Amino acid sequence: MNEATFQRQAYSVHALREMARKRLPRMVFDLADGAAGDERTMRRNEQAVAETELIPKVLNGAPTRKQTVELFGHTLNSPMAASGAGLMW
Repeated sequence: MNEATFQRQAYSVHALREMARKRLPRMVFDLADGAAGDERTMRRNEQAVAETELIPKVLNGAPTRKQTVELFGHTLNSPMAASGAGLMW
């Protein structure tokens, strides 16, 4: 699984647990997921993840748009074409 796919799918503690449950052998998952003793560490970890704010970087660093297109050997500044359209009675 590449990093981009992981970032899309690992959006919450529940999603991470489901990913782990599907990939790990049952015994390993149960050991890690079950927590131990009074489960303080598990609750602290869930609280830390819940307090983390995810701020998307919308259009951050988007490249300059280039609308030119080459069509039938001609370069057009904007890819626009017109075709006949009509209504037949």
